[in-house]
Amino acid sequence: MPLSEFRSNTASIVQHIQRDEATVILTQNGKAAALMGIAEYQRLTAELIELRSMVNGLADAMQGKTMPHKTVKQNIKKARD
Repeated sequence: MPLSEFRSNTASIVQHIQRDEATVILTQNGKAAALMGIAEYQRLTAELIELRSMVNGLADAMQGKTMPHKTVKQNIKKARD
């Protein structure tokens, strides 16, 4: 959507984004920017954090950076005491 169209219809477009959990791509001089509702932004952010955590865990496992479950439980217990 051209930025000029967004300027002309800002209120209705923002309502559309919030109501339909839509993402709108704005363009200006061939460059793009995305607008999305806060719920979608928070969902994507949480998903990204989870995915990064999984990737880091897999990388650690592939490098042999693991420990037995029993050791982990003992470490957690020590940290709580």
